[in-house]
Amino acid sequence: MKHHTIMISFFLLIILAAGRPAQALISDNLRGNLQITGVSSESEAQTTKSLNQEYSINWTKYFTPYILTRASLRYHNLGIDQSQSANVWRYDYQPAGELVWKHPYFTLGGIIRRQETTSSNETTNLIRNSSGLTFTTNSVKYPMLEVRYDWNHTYNDKNRIERDTRERRLQTGLNYNFKRQSFYYNLVRRDNANAGSNLDITETQHLFRWNQSSYWLDNRLRFSSGYDFNYRSQKTENLGGDKLLESLPFSRALYGIDPTPDLSELDSVSTLADGNITDPAQPTIAIGEGLLDRNMGFDFAIEREVSAIYIYTDRPSGAQLSWRIYVSDDNLIWNPVTSAVFAEFNTSFNRYEIFFPPQTTRYIKAVNSGLNDVISVYVTEIQPLIEKQNVVKDSKSSSSHLVDLAANYAFSRIFETSADLTLRREPGGGFGNSRDEIFYSLTGRHRPSSAISQLVRYQSGYENLTDGGTRNDSRSLSYSLLMSPLPTLSFSFAALTRTDYIDKIKTRETNNLFFQTSGNLLAGLDLSLEAGYNRNNQFDSRTAYDSWTYRLSADAKVHRTLDAIFNVLYQSTNSLSDETTRIRRQYSADLNYRLTRTILMRGSLTYDDEENLDYFYQEYNLSWNLTPRITIGALATLNDGDSGVRSERANMRINYKISNGSLLFFSYTRNEFALADRTRTTSLQIGLKSGF
Repeated sequence: MKHHTIMISFFLLIILAAGRPAQALISDNLRGNLQITGVSSESEAQTTKSLNQEYSINWTKYFTPYILTRASLRYHNLGIDQSQSANVWRYDYQPAGELVWKHPYFTLGGIIRRQETTSSNETTNLIRNSSGLTFTTNSVKYPMLEVRYDWNHTYNDKNRIERDTRERRLQTGLNYNFKRQSFYYNLVRRDNANAGSNLDITETQHLFRWNQSSYWLDNRLRFSSGYDFNYRSQKTENLGGDKLLESLPFSRALYGIDPTPDLSELDSVSTLADGNITDPAQPTIAIGEGLLDRNMGFDFAIEREVSAIYIYTDRPSGAQLSWRIYVSDDNLIWNPVTSAVFAEFNTSFNRYEIFFPPQTTRYIKAVNSGLNDVISVYVTEIQPLIEKQNVVKDSKSSSSHLVDLAANYAFSRIFETSADLTLRREPGGGFGNSRDEIFYSLTGRHRPSSAISQLVRYQSGYENLTDGGTRNDSRSLSYSLLMSPLPTLSFSFAALTRTDYIDKIKTRETNNLFFQTSGNLLAGLDLSLEAGYNRNNQFDSRTAYDSWTYRLSADAKVHRTLDAIFNVLYQSTNSLSDETTRIRRQYSADLNYRLTRTILMRGSLTYDDEENLDYFYQEYNLSWNLTPRITIGALATLNDGDSGVRSERANMRINYKISNGSLLFFSYTRNEFALADRTRTTSLQIGLKSGF
């Protein structure tokens, strides 16, 4: 630990001498950051003290106009002292070096990294050694070539049976653009050998892509086409005899914030399933502190069996967070999984691992609840899995062909049409998600003036799912109208009808009408009125719903120091099958008041009254720039309702700016939750941030 103490002392000396004179002594090639945070928290269950330290140094140097060298060193140390539980500590030590040759015609680079992770839990005593080589060409006159080779070795130096993995990955890409055509080829080969579990996986993937566009008839007709060929193979050898968790294919990742998870429709969020387990998904999904009711799930397109969900985070998260599992047939009515759900946080991979008895469903989601001891945590990725019996050797492959055709023709300046056709063919896919697709759309756009525009679109097609032999058809017709008769007044109208079929049997029919008008009635007053109707017929479950939604919002600049936003929502959902009605009323107000040039106050009130659940949320915020160096802030939130979960949070913070790159901060927080065994928590946080 001696080198760790030296590093800490080095950074503290920089802080003590912070300011322009100190920075003048530091080379322009050297950059660094540090953050030290101490937290003392107390609940009715136990007292916890923690010290979190993060240090990083980055050095960059051009030895010649072509030769670039980078070096970095990062150190992270987290220690937690608990009165009723075992103490926890963890530290990471990450040196890295990189050498790059930037020639006008090519770039050649090499990088080497090492990460040592040690903790009180021996399963996370990991060492990661990795290296990589890259070569890319830079000339645009010739095909651009990119080759990358990566090697990684991750092992537990205390117990190699627990973790000992070696991975090699080779990626080659070739890209060429000629006039209005583009060609792209990519090859990826990945070899992963887990000596601890005797599991070897070899994957190969080929991707070829061609696109072109052309113009005819004096540029009135635009035609574009594309073709993709994708081939993937995987060989698995499992000599360890253990059961395997296999990732499941799915159609969409879903997300929403809703305190009533039994009746809610989740939206599609592509960044939750883009393969990036490091960076937070967008929009951000925060699950730190007491942020509840984050609904995250999947649409499998067909019914699949699923028995586990992984939820990745951008940093270590609290193990006390609870998760509930819900399943659905229509992404509207959700039924809870009442049998045992087991969840734990795996610090080796920064993910929650949620296990439950196998569920056969089309939609599934996980909903968080409870208190998270970590203040700031964001979700990066989610993954569904199924437990498979041991297979000693297994080989599977799949290939797909995708053709896109699109044409756009302008009859005149005010009227144009377009047609799109997509064909997808997967002969004999072996990964369980193969499907054949044909979809087409016809669109007409009419814009007689800058104040009026309208659009009509018809879409139709089907997907044939090889796994399960299911065919899903869908047809939709939509119309939209936008009108702006005055610069301060606008109207919009939209209508949609959609019908879904499974194996040529009508399963769902949706009809929507939407109207909105908005205008600036007075100086500093904007009003908006929305009205919507939705008829949802679920023929397979013999249910039908009528939903009427009305929303009124006002954005007012009451005074030069006061802004206000008001919203009123009324929603009525009628179940035609059992003749029941569910009413939802929501009222909200947001106020921003600048008392002086340095004092800003904000307030937010939301009251949600639903059939059997009332929800009331309050938030009050104060920010005061006391001096050019001192900022004071206060925050109070109250979350209450009939759900059985009541939370209160009060926070006071003080920031002191030591210099342009250094900040000292203090924070006091009190949380109160109406949850068993964890009703009240108070925490004191003191920290330092600095960079040069």
